[in-house]
Amino acid sequence: MHYLTKTSSKLGLIAVLLLLASACGGEENTRDGSENRDTVNPLVEIEEIAAGDECQHGGSLIINGVDKDKDGKLSESEILSTQAICKNAPGSGGGGGGASDGSPLIQTQTLDAGDENCPHGGQLVIAGLDADEDGNLSGDEIKSTSVFCTEVGACVGVPPLELVSAEIEQDHFGQHEIGQTYEIRAELNQAIDKSRVRIQDAAGSLGDGALDYEVDEDNDHIAILSWTPDEIGNFPILAMIEDGCSLAANHSQLPYVDEPRVQVRVTSEVRGLINEGDKAEICWTSRLADSCAFYEFNTLVGPVEPNGCMELELTPEQIAHPSSIIDYYIRCERTDDEENLTFRQHQALLYKQPILEYFYGEQPLFLEATGGTAKLYWNTFGMDSCTLSDGTDANPVDAVPADPSIPHAVDITQSTDFTLTCEDLLNATHLQKVRYLVGPGITSVSTALNVQYESISIVWGTVDLDGTCDVTYSNNGATLSFTDVTPGLPNDQNGFMYRFANVFQQNIDTSVFDLSKEQVTEVTCYNADKTESYTYVSTQ
Repeated sequence: MHYLTKTSSKLGLIAVLLLLASACGGEENTRDGSENRDTVNPLVEIEEIAAGDECQHGGSLIINGVDKDKDGKLSESEILSTQAICKNAPGSGGGGGGASDGSPLIQTQTLDAGDENCPHGGQLVIAGLDADEDGNLSGDEIKSTSVFCTEVGACVGVPPLELVSAEIEQDHFGQHEIGQTYEIRAELNQAIDKSRVRIQDAAGSLGDGALDYEVDEDNDHIAILSWTPDEIGNFPILAMIEDGCSLAANHSQLPYVDEPRVQVRVTSEVRGLINEGDKAEICWTSRLADSCAFYEFNTLVGPVEPNGCMELELTPEQIAHPSSIIDYYIRCERTDDEENLTFRQHQALLYKQPILEYFYGEQPLFLEATGGTAKLYWNTFGMDSCTLSDGTDANPVDAVPADPSIPHAVDITQSTDFTLTCEDLLNATHLQKVRYLVGPGITSVSTALNVQYESISIVWGTVDLDGTCDVTYSNNGATLSFTDVTPGLPNDQNGFMYRFANVFQQNIDTSVFDLSKEQVTEVTCYNADKTESYTYVSTQ
């Protein structure tokens, strides 16, 4: 069974728009346009782009517009859109492999009035894959040719056609496999008239010629196409949509298609368990599996069906285990005809005690002056109540925000250490801190003491401080001191000189320390002439 879900990923094919030809946008000479006998000429100009910042290996600039004054060229006011098409690196290709590999390329040619195919003139559009990377399409490189004729009055006032976005369906495992059919939903900027709008993939990955599609019943701007992969790899798309008045096109890749393989996914509606006897249901879905098994704390518990659900009950043995989560997972296996074993396993977090999952601030964590806003995020499990302190006042906040992606905004008037303190359902206290700097100072301090290897590493960051630093580490009544520490390499971020520095010392006497006791690290840094000092104390 396949579980198909919508993906929010956007195809570059349709996310960046290239309007190649348009017979639209002219001004009407009559009230309703029905008597208009003026012609509006589409025009596309192509300029070469030299290798450089815009296109590393060079490319072409496509300039699309309407030749309103009929002088055979586009002035600034007549340009509707421009788009750079960059070449791939020589020899790298740009498609899905094989003879069709190459960079998608579109070339246009203006047809003069009197042309046998277009009495009033128009555009010839040639699309394909530039396999030899010479900037031209010839022979087998040409995948399609299209003629778009200028019509007398037919397209005056019609809005230019545009591709807005697209979504490609994927299965439950975020995969695409051979023989399965997936849906592509392409959104246009206007209602779709099936008698006029034609959709084509000139690269041929979705099929040759005009493609079958349906218009979404709930949104007549959306065309629904089908894609059924029949081979492995990434596949180029050179999508073109035209309605007789304008043409929208671009290129990209379809998602990767792989050999069918074992997959398994585990889900649970419960984030954790706290008390003995608490229960949680977990469910799993597998693909191509012959058998599956349940593991807990890396130990086999027993076999399970390839698809199913089970109920977990928190036991004293699980509570006593040192892990902060129930380390369980489902492993599914398959043996092919050649006795080759393949397997996949998947785990979903299930906390077995209250936990403050995270508390962090939006970057950058330093401001040049007062008046900024701190955006704070957090999430917890099993907490009874939480307060947020700025060092002066502590105010109650939701332990579990209704939407953890929405920040808690706080105005910044001075350098501030925000502390989130939570009391859990077992009456234990948890806290985490976030520092926001205003002006120069120390952003953070972290310490790692390794008793086994008799070493200590202390890392800190500073903003706009170019002097040295003094560092002290205290634990169990013993102290280590390091002075005159040279700052590390700078990172220029948002106008600040942001430095990371590190003390790493080996062969120190760690026997005097006890990691079960409180560890305190104090860092004091100075400006160049030591007229100003800034201190950060970290406790763990």
